[in-house]
Amino acid sequence: MHLLLGDGERRGDLEGVIASMHLGTHAEIMPWLPFSEVPSYIDASDIIVLPYTYPPTSSRSLLEGMAAGKALVTCPVGEIPIILQAETHALFANPEPQALADAMARLASDLGLRERLSSNVRALVQSEFSSHVIAAKTANLLYDIVARD
Repeated sequence: MHLLLGDGERRGDLEGVIASMHLGTHAEIMPWLPFSEVPSYIDASDIIVLPYTYPPTSSRSLLEGMAAGKALVTCPVGEIPIILQAETHALFANPEPQALADAMARLASDLGLRERLSSNVRALVQSEFSSHVIAAKTANLLYDIVARD
């Protein structure tokens, strides 16, 4: 397994975790990328891990991973457990190193689980979050507003 990790303001902490877990040959911190290049990294990935330690209101990374139909490991905070069902669309893990490592190892070793989560999350995006579905819901809402008069 090779981990490709995003850079950011807490890079020093991330480097410390990589060193303490002896992951030096298995982990790499990627450089900053323009948004236009991110999809190629997502497409090349087998698993997307989003270890949220705060309640995000929305996450572009989550939506991009879902749209690409990737198996996800994430934390049940904020809107995530409203959008995704544990064990159906993603594996949920508490934002703690061992819990995340266990979920990652589980996905890495179980191709059937990865395929099931990928298929389910792709179906969820198509049924609830595709541009056609969002446009139809928006158009219906606007129609209902206009029809009130």
